Amino acid sequence: MKSKNLRALLAVAALGVPAAHAALPPEYYQAAREQAPHHLQLRVEQVVLLRGQVLGNCEIQATVLRDFRGTLEKGTPLRFALNCTAPGVRPMPGPNAWHDYGTLEATRFAEGFFRGTDTGTGMVPVYGQLDAVADEREWPWCEADSGRCDLPPPEPPQVLECSTVGLGGTGRQTRSGWIIKIANHRMWFWSDIKHLYAGGDRHWQLHLWEPQRTPPPLQVDGDRYTQVSHLYTEGGEMLLMTRTFRYERSTGEFEERHVVHENGGEDLTRGTCQPIADPETVPAPG
Repeated sequence: MKSKNLRALLAVAALGVPAAHAALPPEYYQAAREQAPHHLQLRVEQVVLLRGQVLGNCEIQATVLRDFRGTLEKGTPLRFALNCTAPGVRPMPGPNAWHDYGTLEATRFAEGFFRGTDTGTGMVPVYGQLDAVADEREWPWCEADSGRCDLPPPEPPQVLECSTVGLGGTGRQTRSGWIIKIANHRMWFWSDIKHLYAGGDRHWQLHLWEPQRTPPPLQVDGDRYTQVSHLYTEGGEMLLMTRTFRYERSTGEFEERHVVHENGGEDLTRGTCQPIADPETVPAPG
């Protein structure tokens, strides 16, 4: 049985050390975390050292506790390999992280950004980056931007109606406002801004636009929340537009920036957000 003290120690000691033998600039690792389709919190069941093997010499058997970004079900078993330092095995140059076998073997809970199928087949952490975390919990320990894995608990959920006070760029406005919800380090959009009550297939959605490849992570920096959304062609071959929505919790102000990639056009919208009742909890009138 692993002690709570050990788990707390592991929470502040990163398992992966890609910087020591990194073959890629830091922005490549950040981009891989941001674009990974799965952000998994795991219970580590077993770590097996594959003696005589150098790369991928630690086999990890784990169980999915949460997928904060994708749809991998809780309880899904995973098996993947990591590079481990051990007696007679030293790190080799390359893009993937190396881990200390003893620390890895003692880890109970871990978190990382993964690529693979929605059934768990071929699931691996991007560039071998996996971090020990103190315990299981309902919200993430790790963030994609910095790679840190000591995130504080999220702020209380917010539901906001955001409206414009002025437009820049071309001055075009295609929507009269936005209804957003910020909770558990994610941002949702209400599907029907004209009807703020339940029913009629109205719902919260992670995507502003469809089709979209993966829900982008919400970036949290102090009181600033930033959500980046991408609009692709129907087949997903070409990026058409990027939308950056930034909200300042301390002031209630927001800024939205649209960039059209084909012609380089850009629109900037600023305004304020006001708290409202969650429309999902409001019954339909009449």
